[in-house]
Amino acid sequence: MNQQQAALQDAYETLLLSYAAGLLDQAQSLIVASHIALSPQAKEKVEECEALGGALMEKYCEPVSMRKQSLANVLNRLDAPEAAQQREEMYELVFPEGLSIPLCLKRSVACRVQHVHWRTVRPGVQSFELSLECPQSKTRFLKAGRGIEAPRMAPRAMELTLVLDGALMDETGVHKRGDLIVMDETCRHKGKSCDRQGGFYMVVTSGPAQFSGLHRLLHTLLRI
Repeated sequence: MNQQQAALQDAYETLLLSYAAGLLDQAQSLIVASHIALSPQAKEKVEECEALGGALMEKYCEPVSMRKQSLANVLNRLDAPEAAQQREEMYELVFPEGLSIPLCLKRSVACRVQHVHWRTVRPGVQSFELSLECPQSKTRFLKAGRGIEAPRMAPRAMELTLVLDGALMDETGVHKRGDLIVMDETCRHKGKSCDRQGGFYMVVTSGPAQFSGLHRLLHTLLRI
């Protein structure tokens, strides 16, 4: 593993830790949650972070008073039925037929998609942007045909790419379904979709996350 690969691996693990600590914005949280749903290894790492964070909070944080109806309000929301069909017809226009999608991503798309318009960004590549309430991050889905190659470029901010179907090949290797690729402005990235079936990806571009003292403490304790 070279220096750049080591730095990107550290950025990936820091991203998982930030998710466990609740420090990511809506778009970042959605793509990481979808990755966790598809990756047992990522799920295990996040559970370790959450367990350690919970133990630290239980030992060092003082209890906070709450309103009398707080518990009842939470339980009522858990028991509330989901909206009928949740715009299932819009969901089907976004994702390829028969593709298994993490529930968190399916619900988010079903609740927020008003109009579906796939845009051709270059020959063989189509893009659809998902509107989320986080102005600092941009969320989009990409469909790429077989063997389509992206131009070499450096992201102007942190870029997260989740492979939902097919595969993506770049300088670091072959990334398959469920893999989360982290890139930043130091990378000169050149990707290529799978030759056999193309690829379907979720991409989030955003500024760097700000980390708290609790995050730095967990980072030290977990040695990641």
